Amino acid sequence: MTVLLRGSNQLLIDEADRSLHDAMCVIRSLVKRRSMLYGGSAPEMEVCVRLREEARKVEGVESMILKAYSDALELIPYTLAENAGLNPINIVTELRNRHQKGDK
Repeated sequence: MTVLLRGSNQLLIDEADRSLHDAMCVIRSLVKRRSMLYGGSAPEMEVCVRLREEARKVEGVESMILKAYSDALELIPYTLAENAGLNPINIVTELRNRHQKGDK
């Protein structure tokens, strides 16, 4: 397979090369080991939702700590959506709602 990378400067070409290499490594890993962990911050959101549920069950400082960890994990999908040029508020809200409904 031959891939021709073109760009306006060397920095852009280097970044495209790195991205292409990362994508090929993902494909190779999926072929070698037939298991997959969904991306797009699905694991982080699942942990976030479960931490929020646990925070409702406990009281005091422990509840505040669990909520703080949950809030911190929720920043990951927000940042990914923002970097992808999507509306992060809508994406995170939809992702959270789907996880709360059991669609993991």
